[in-house]
Amino acid sequence: MGDYAPRTKMCEVVLNNEYIGVYVFMDRIKINPGRVNIDPVLPQDTLENELTGGYIVNRDQKQLPK
Repeated sequence: MGDYAPRTKMCEVVLNNEYIGVYVFMDRIKINPGRVNIDPVLPQDTLENELTGGYIVNRDQKQLPK
């Protein structure tokens, strides 16, 4: 969708001599001109043109207990 993509690393995790699995570590996405250059949405921005763009969406997946 844009030019910026976070850095990622694949890691095999072993905890207390037990293999846990493969995890993906990702760089935290931040609003910054050198990274993701978007204007923050302020509380006083209430008109349609002020509310377009400028969003970062976060979706975490939680594992269900076994």
